[in-house]
Amino acid sequence: MRLTFHTLSYDFRYSNLCNLRCQTCNAVSSSEWARYLGKEQVYKTVDPDNTDISPHTQRIYLAGGEPFMIKSFSKMLESLENKDCEIVINTNATILTKHMMTALEPFTNVCFVLSIDGTGDVIERIRTLCSWDMIQSNIQILRDKLSPNFMVNTVIQKDNLDNIPELAEWIDDQKIRLWHTTILTDPSKYHYSHYIGKLNWSNDLWDRQCVSRNIQVKNSLGFVYKELTPA
Repeated sequence: MRLTFHTLSYDFRYSNLCNLRCQTCNAVSSSEWARYLGKEQVYKTVDPDNTDISPHTQRIYLAGGEPFMIKSFSKMLESLENKDCEIVINTNATILTKHMMTALEPFTNVCFVLSIDGTGDVIERIRTLCSWDMIQSNIQILRDKLSPNFMVNTVIQKDNLDNIPELAEWIDDQKIRLWHTTILTDPSKYHYSHYIGKLNWSNDLWDRQCVSRNIQVKNSLGFVYKELTPA
């Protein structure tokens, strides 16, 4: 008997086109960094026309750069017949484009992974050129127009440690159930071990739903807290 195999999941991240210059990023991963440093030659992309999407696919993950800026993503989504396919988009939520919003409207299962490292001036300092007010406004637009699921992804580093309680409060206020944290390792100058100050995370943080129900977050925050507040 001859078996037929179908590709059920795709992970696309073939362009570094981005509008931000995050302090922990670089020219390879961000075209804005490449432009700022005069290194446009590191811009990377492939020809999306050479990618055939299986009609049986059940999940498509889009990352960048910033997916909302990559027009070939919207063209690919428009070509998909299965509108029940799960679409997961890793976004900084600082920019919404008509071509992507239009392409996403027919899909019934959309999830945005929001790259948010803090609130207010903290995220504006870490993610250079972003606006916290614009991020919050765009998230509400996404809610209203697409009724998606949301997940927050946070990179733990020295410059956002004091803001973690406020970020957790914001996530709960937004009723976002999924939170994922990553402990930064590179560039090493932003590693949590270079934090100067006195870490003051009250018990309220550990009682937050976004912490208590996401064991990975609870463990990573607990590890950092133990490292910086030795007995």
